[in-house]
Amino acid sequence: MMHTFTIKNFKLFEELELSGLERITLLGGPNNIGKSTFLEAVYLNHDINNPLMFTQHLGFRGIVAFKVTAESLFAPLFHDFDTGRAIHLEAEAAKGAFGLQIRESGASGRRTAEITSSGELHNTAIGGAASQESLSGTAFEVEYYRNGKKVNTADAGMTREKDGTARVFLNLRETSEVPRTPTAAYIGTRSGSEPATDAERFGDLELEGKSESFLEALRIIYPGIRSIATIATVKVGAMLYADVGLDRKIPLSLLGDGTNRIAQIALAMGRAHGGVLLVDDIDSGLHHSVLPKIWEWLASATKLFDCQVIATTHSYECIRAAKEGLPPQLWNEFAYFRLDRENDTITSTRYSADNLGDAIDRDWEVR
Repeated sequence: MMHTFTIKNFKLFEELELSGLERITLLGGPNNIGKSTFLEAVYLNHDINNPLMFTQHLGFRGIVAFKVTAESLFAPLFHDFDTGRAIHLEAEAAKGAFGLQIRESGASGRRTAEITSSGELHNTAIGGAASQESLSGTAFEVEYYRNGKKVNTADAGMTREKDGTARVFLNLRETSEVPRTPTAAYIGTRSGSEPATDAERFGDLELEGKSESFLEALRIIYPGIRSIATIATVKVGAMLYADVGLDRKIPLSLLGDGTNRIAQIALAMGRAHGGVLLVDDIDSGLHHSVLPKIWEWLASATKLFDCQVIATTHSYECIRAAKEGLPPQLWNEFAYFRLDRENDTITSTRYSADNLGDAIDRDWEVR
């Protein structure tokens, strides 16, 4: 579990360190202050062996198609779009520190024949047809660190095949030393779901004997749910269906935005087993009256799956519900950070559960 996370030259942040992260951490602050960006930085630091590490953040923000250029693909990751200043990310955890640096290498791009791991843009969340512009000058080095010591380097960038398809590549120089990090899962405000994938993830929970936690979460929103089942048909394939007391089961996806939002979070919790679950605007689509119960369930689920949750919100009701819903014995495992801006610098203020309760009682502005 992370207790400190440091960012340098990533997107909005020239430099930011949050120290005192807990098992359940909530981030608040005004718009365009970097709450979502912080989650993206944490995810990037965990998704280190994926060639699409450079593009996932676009899908998280609902960007589904764009013209593929060095400016549109890589530069947005760097503070002020300055690819000449290296990105530095580092997580400090109980079992040690792990991090990475991404820097422009100045080398020429690799050819397809040299790619050992690749991702086609039209198969990802960002999709879209590639432009015909040459990307031969797009090349970066990714350096991996463990406890402050560099353990490997990868060459990264883009190349284009003869048919015009753009590919992202990430080639480790030392294949015998593959960097490992805890698992991370990300739920964005625009994250959709694929019925077949949801069915597979529910199946994993059933095999592990943890599907009851999923049902508990759904019943907070829809108490009438009796059971959930995976049903595969010839016409639509595998989907999750709910028994709500009608003559036939109905697709879970038809039960409303709130039910599907908590379903996404609960399924992602299983994917984050032993790692971290990142949730942007955690209360999106949820009525304020259910939020204390959501936080109570979340606390028990983090124990069941041995994972950490870092979430964001704009809502005072969500902040207050966290204090109300979390069991008192877990208050020492909760922290709230308010991000703010002083001149051109992003700053943070940390609140423990007790501090947050005092601020709420005094009606202080903590969003």
